[in-house]
Amino acid sequence: NYFLAPGSQSGWYVIADLKGPGVVRRFWTTGMDRGHQFKFYFDGERKPRLSGKVEDLFGEQFPFVPPLARYLNYCWFSYIPLTYAQSLRVEMQAPVAKPGGPSRLYYQLNYETYAEGTAVQTFPRELDATQQAALEQARARWEQAMRPETPPAELATSQRIEPGARARLWQVEGEGVLRTWWLRVEPAEPAAWTTAAREALLQDALLEVKYDGLDTAS
Repeated sequence: NYFLAPGSQSGWYVIADLKGPGVVRRFWTTGMDRGHQFKFYFDGERKPRLSGKVEDLFGEQFPFVPPLARYLNYCWFSYIPLTYAQSLRVEMQAPVAKPGGPSRLYYQLNYETYAEGTAVQTFPRELDATQQAALEQARARWEQAMRPETPPAELATSQRIEPGARARLWQVEGEGVLRTWWLRVEPAEPAAWTTAAREALLQDALLEVKYDGLDTAS
């Protein structure tokens, strides 16, 4: 729950305060329930140009629709480019108190800042026909590239890992590329666990990937 400053009203916090021209290429977040609120202020606007519930902004409200924006594996993400000519401030509703403490909110923004004077069109309130066509083309290419193939049975593994223990999930030798992989975490007694408990278990799991025999995880 790292916040830059208090937001524009009580109960809100600033999670990004970017100076432009620039673009946010990826937005990822997890740890909150449906209904959690976000606001995006472009170029010093007093009224947010984008605002709404996390599920609207990441999967249910055009243009933030699958596969470029969606909810998957307990996370919300968007690859819709958010361009800004002068600035972009993003605010998030404060964590919701729950039994055991407030929600643990996590977020990442991948952004690029352009050279001063670069002409950038700020993210529009409504996409025109040309922008909608470009978005549909990107969605179509993404869907084509991500059509899953059924993996060979020998690559599907499962094992029990005790609390605090480490285990090697998979290893391969030689040159190649890992195009798709999935990780599913299940408690020892699945029937006794709630959805929130399962999400917390996945958030507490530490995954390390090591290439070419290196001792340090990449």
